[in-house]
Amino acid sequence: MRFTKSITIITTFLTILFAQTANLTLTNYDTDLGSVDVYMVNDAPVGGFQFEISGVSGISTSGGTAAASGFTISTGGNTVLGFSFSGATIPAGEGVLTTISGVFDGSDVCLSLGTGAISDSAGQALDVEFGDCVGGAPDYTVNSGSYYYTPAELSVEIGETVEWVNDGGFHDVVVTSGPVLFSLPACSGPCTIGSYTFEEPGTYDYICSIGSHEAFGMVGTITVNGPSVPGCTDSLACNYNESATEDDGTCTFAQENFDCDGNCLVDTDCNGDCGGDAIVDDCGECGGDGSTCATTIVEIGYESYSPIGGFQFNVESGTLVSASGGDAAANGFTISTGGNLVIGFSLTGSTIPAGDGILLELEIEGADATCISDLVISDSSGTAVDYELNCTDFVTLQLLEGCTDASACNYDENANVDDGSCTFAEENFDCDGNC
Repeated sequence: MRFTKSITIITTFLTILFAQTANLTLTNYDTDLGSVDVYMVNDAPVGGFQFEISGVSGISTSGGTAAASGFTISTGGNTVLGFSFSGATIPAGEGVLTTISGVFDGSDVCLSLGTGAISDSAGQALDVEFGDCVGGAPDYTVNSGSYYYTPAELSVEIGETVEWVNDGGFHDVVVTSGPVLFSLPACSGPCTIGSYTFEEPGTYDYICSIGSHEAFGMVGTITVNGPSVPGCTDSLACNYNESATEDDGTCTFAQENFDCDGNCLVDTDCNGDCGGDAIVDDCGECGGDGSTCATTIVEIGYESYSPIGGFQFNVESGTLVSASGGDAAANGFTISTGGNLVIGFSLTGSTIPAGDGILLELEIEGADATCISDLVISDSSGTAVDYELNCTDFVTLQLLEGCTDASACNYDENANVDDGSCTFAEENFDCDGNC
């Protein structure tokens, strides 16, 4: 007795440990023919089965591995029962268990266990899994035929159903990558390969695995949209979010000529500006127009009533490059410059004769014109000569001797050199001798 109980316990343990399964799905759903196949994948021989099918009435069965194995199949209401009087089994494997015919009412056709079971050859119940319902109105239909699925790419929402219809040939649907891998068995068209209701978001790539159909381009993609994820959806933006499904207007972009990290992507100019167009001009100045080193010749004119023995002045604008030529050079004057100061003199005592002309020429840089200032003119004896200066031209004043004291009785308003001849009225008298 104890030995028998031990065997029973061990057998029960092994049965639980090595539980066998059977998976039943509906394929080749065809409302025109009024039929649907029950496809079974079983990892243990099946000795009998009973299940329920809804969405169809007046059902009958035919063919499949059940008929091939000599099973007797009976139907009543929505129940399908299969067994063998001879003890035969349906071998482990996969294939169409049986084809169910009847009147479809337009609702989903679904399989369930109800009060039944699928058992092995020893009468032990197998774990049973059922595939999705078929029928009803699918949300989308994908047609297939000679090396095509159309549409080849499809976008659906979670909970929506896609049905694959075979227009002709022998084709299946096998998902090769995606959140959930599944397959729908092949059928000879025209037929319905099957349908699938998508519950997981993501991208599902699938193929026809028959022969070389995949190599001939019989592939497709289903994109299942998940919950809305706000973010930047522009792949060119610095904050692009590849997981975002809805653009929220937050995209930010790099400045022109820069990347998102602030690095300059093009050449910088002489000012250090990224993408700038400033260049160094002929004067060596960045962004210059070449005028800062362009030279201009300025003539210094004169009109003198007496010979000129020497001169000195400053150049106000630009940079003095040289001073030369003119009547100063013609009369043997030495002309020297320092900064913007010009000095002209004669080592031999020669003078520039009274008259008018061009004293000399100035070459200046960085200015279109200039004036001179702080002018000093001397005669042959080294005495300073009065003058009037108009920017670059000067006129020496004629030497007129006379009384230059305005309070003197003989004041000469035209005199510019006092000759000591001034006379004054006696005290208490005017210049006419009146008291």
